[in-house]
Amino acid sequence: MEAAIFSAILLVAILFIICIVKIVSKGFLFKNGELSCFITLIPVNGKNEEIEYTVRSLLWDKAWGKYTGQYILLVLIDCDAETYKICEKLSEEFESVSFCKSSELESFISNPSSVSSS
Repeated sequence: MEAAIFSAILLVAILFIICIVKIVSKGFLFKNGELSCFITLIPVNGKNEEIEYTVRSLLWDKAWGKYTGQYILLVLIDCDAETYKICEKLSEEFESVSFCKSSELESFISNPSSVSSS
């Protein structure tokens, strides 16, 4: 019985230490305490059926702190109608996901605040 209690306390202590290290490391990485605007660009071309899996994987990593990007920008390069609809649905479902055509990419990068509004 004592071994089980000791194991549980040890496990909680290890998880607590991991959380503290994570908080301290983020403090050193982002000196002002602010997360600057990170945009992950994902080129989407042709018939790309795996784009939803890719985006959801990035969002899962973001939720667990493995990925520090703020926005995911899907850059559409000659994609088919089905892939376009998937990108459109992802953009509607998730606030941090946007899409644009390759010709619009420069305006998105020059004005990061417009990424969340598209």
